[in-house]
Amino acid sequence: MKTLTSFEEFQRRQIDSLNQQLKESVKRTEELTKEVGDLQVKLYNQELIYNLQYERISNKLTQI
Repeated sequence: MKTLTSFEEFQRRQIDSLNQQLKESVKRTEELTKEVGDLQVKLYNQELIYNLQYERISNKLTQI
């Protein structure tokens, strides 16, 4: 079995660190993607509410 040189050991630690950073970035990206999806749903619901209110007001005005 080959022993690692100090440079190889350094490279191994760098790779491990980068892999950990990548895992954290992926996790955060997934969290942000979910948050954006939730916000899109909220915005869509607000648009529906706005459209319903507009339609009701329009209908009342046409009745006058």
